[in-house]
Amino acid sequence: SNPLAIRLPGINPDSALDALTPLARVISSPVFLVGGCMAVIISFMTVLMHFESFAQNVAHSTRHQSVAWWLMIAAVISTTKMVHEFAHAMTCKLFGGECREVGVMFLLGIPCLYCDVSDAWMIPQRWKRIAISAAGMLAELAVAAVAVFLWQTLAPGDARDLCVTVIVVCSVSTLVFNGNPLLRYDGYFILSDMVGIPNLASQARYSVHSWTQRVIWNVPDPLRGDSPLVRQVFLFIYGVLSGLYRLVIMGAIVWMAHQWLSNRGLHQIADLLAFAVVAAAIMRSTRPLLRRPTSTGGIGSRPAFLALAVLGSAALALLTPLPRNIAAPLMVQPTNAVPIYVATGGHIASAADYHSDVEAGDSIAQLENTAVLLHLQQQRTREEEQREYVQVLRKRQVSDVAAAGQIPAAQEQLASIQERCNLLRRDVDLLSISSPISGRLFPPPRRAESDATIVSSVTWRGTPLIRENRGAMLTAGTLIGTVGDPTSRQAVLMVDETSISLIELNQSVEVLPTHRSRETIEGKVVEISTSPVKEVAAEFYASGLIPPELVPPNPASPKHTYYQVRVQLNEAAKQLPIRSVSASRIRVRAASIFQRLKERYRN
Repeated sequence: SNPLAIRLPGINPDSALDALTPLARVISSPVFLVGGCMAVIISFMTVLMHFESFAQNVAHSTRHQSVAWWLMIAAVISTTKMVHEFAHAMTCKLFGGECREVGVMFLLGIPCLYCDVSDAWMIPQRWKRIAISAAGMLAELAVAAVAVFLWQTLAPGDARDLCVTVIVVCSVSTLVFNGNPLLRYDGYFILSDMVGIPNLASQARYSVHSWTQRVIWNVPDPLRGDSPLVRQVFLFIYGVLSGLYRLVIMGAIVWMAHQWLSNRGLHQIADLLAFAVVAAAIMRSTRPLLRRPTSTGGIGSRPAFLALAVLGSAALALLTPLPRNIAAPLMVQPTNAVPIYVATGGHIASAADYHSDVEAGDSIAQLENTAVLLHLQQQRTREEEQREYVQVLRKRQVSDVAAAGQIPAAQEQLASIQERCNLLRRDVDLLSISSPISGRLFPPPRRAESDATIVSSVTWRGTPLIRENRGAMLTAGTLIGTVGDPTSRQAVLMVDETSISLIELNQSVEVLPTHRSRETIEGKVVEISTSPVKEVAAEFYASGLIPPELVPPNPASPKHTYYQVRVQLNEAAKQLPIRSVSASRIRVRAASIFQRLKERYRN
């Protein structure tokens, strides 16, 4: 009945659990439990102390795209859930209960185990029942603690990324989902035992249903006076919260599916699917509440007023302007920034230091290219020889008619050699890279050592002009830095064509940097491009903020249509590295749901 968690028939594991009982008694001993709790606390403190590195590792691990990686993730989830279920079964066995069934369940398509420990309800001690329900989460936290210690010792790589995934799955994920009492998982049974209300979910649903029946149809509740007021209020609040939480979960799934389809150009299918799911959910949840009871006593005109209230609320929800934001990736730049590229490749002979102030015309880098110099010398020699040859022909033209006829061709060849020399001289001049404006020299983003796009001829590391790279080869087109105002920052946003019409001057923009920042970084829109960009910087694709499916074969040529928006950032932006890429939110004009739908289908 639940397509997200399909259970297959299982087997009775009683004999296997009997064989594992000695091991379970050791694990459940006080010494082992205290040691496990200490390990969990130490691992938690370790993650807090290295949270920035941990967060970066989590972000890096989510960028894996290979099938092998996702198969490993599925194996990790499957294994941890097996440990989770065995912990339930063994704890139930230790406390005198019986696990009647263990089988395979496909949780979101991933094979896992499930176990039937419903016999735990026959155990009279409440704390034992709570311990059985909590055993799975405690086992996963122990696995997460082991993964934290491995993460601290392993070098960067796939194994370390896998440890990070195990930590997240066994700690955050299990506490958010299994520990949440609003769904029928471990947290639900723990809460049910703590408050002493068996069948908590069904009683809460009945409480909400009976209250709705009283409000709509004026039907008395025959059980209302049989339970304390505190119990009635608790059941009603729990029923409302659990229903709302299910709607939130369903909405999140629908939103992710809508985004996935929209990113592939299937906007109409995405809207139709979202509308169908939401309509079905509303009908399913409201039909039992609005069904007219067989015996109502006196109904009166209350349903008519409620119908008008529902229609008015729906109209209000559709027509009320709601705040909205547009997400867009941005690249940080100094104000009035000018990027500096290598025009003629060469080896680095000397260079200015990054973060140093330069004036217009100051040298930023001096390159050496012996091949270009040798070629220039050869062409100069040819030029001198050809010039002498033309002079000889001119002297002989008086007495030699044939020599006179050769002069035009010789002069044309001389002009061709001179033009080639001029081009080579320009290339030699370009080996001296000067600053076009006054400002501060900022480094480009550091090059990752594992960048697969780097060819073997590139010998520099990190950033091009650092002292460790003296003598390294810089190819033509290499970005060596940016010169701009050191006191202020601007940002260039890439806005999708479907959203550019909503952008206006002076709109507020909030930067969402990938690293932790104590200050809020905001800005104002100062310029909006009227034509789409022809090239998108590779940093946008490398950051992953532009979906991978939109990356074209040639990253410089965008597969999607983007417009450039320039934003002036506030003083707090000085902490952001130049040419770093972050997410951002643009606060556009508020619009109602009806207006947004009209805009979507009008466009």
